[in-house]
Amino acid sequence: MNEILFKKEKDVTPFSFDEKTLKILSNFASIHSSMVIQKDKLSVVNNSNSCIGLYNFPEPYDFNEFGLYDTQEFLSAISVFETFPEINVKDNYLDISSKENKLKYFTTAKELIPKVIDLEDQFNKLDPDLVFNLSADKLALINKISSIIKSKYVFFESRKKKILITVCNELESSNNSYELYIDDIEVNNLEKPVKIELDNFKMLPGEYKIEMKVKNSKMMSRWSNLNGVKYFIAGSI
Repeated sequence: MNEILFKKEKDVTPFSFDEKTLKILSNFASIHSSMVIQKDKLSVVNNSNSCIGLYNFPEPYDFNEFGLYDTQEFLSAISVFETFPEINVKDNYLDISSKENKLKYFTTAKELIPKVIDLEDQFNKLDPDLVFNLSADKLALINKISSIIKSKYVFFESRKKKILITVCNELESSNNSYELYIDDIEVNNLEKPVKIELDNFKMLPGEYKIEMKVKNSKMMSRWSNLNGVKYFIAGSI
């Protein structure tokens, strides 16, 4: 008599994303529309690898990680529910439900989504050349003035015990520019001005601790928010 063995599928706990996580997902979708949702974190990278978004969940979820091809479409789809819906991860789709309403939303193979490089440990081993705090008001001001004068870059320069931030196309040019000073500084060993493309300014509103490390003609920065969201943004001299 042949014995037939059935492999029992692992029980996976349904979950719901809270309002904070949905806002982070929407913000990360502005960096790249596609991302892999992992059980312990959200991460995304843009096409040029110059901007990475990272958020570690306070507690890991119990689901199999899945890929979203169009994250904003996914968010729009679940917004039709009156309450935060319950999500079950299947082999190639999500079973999303709330009360008697149900949505079947297909996922994307992880191999088709840009892979995010883990920069956290690598960055922690570096001695930063510049560490300072940027208030929410000043970040909002940078974003506002850059759209008004249509600038391409944000420059950071050492000014003794302060940091000069200039929003412009190029330093010492005839183009429009805006300057502001930062004096909330922890480390200031910056020898030359560094710049970041404003296209990479995708941060959520808020206050950030900013760490910059310069090597050769390149710069890498980490922007850490109190809500746990981090951005790794590349720049240059």
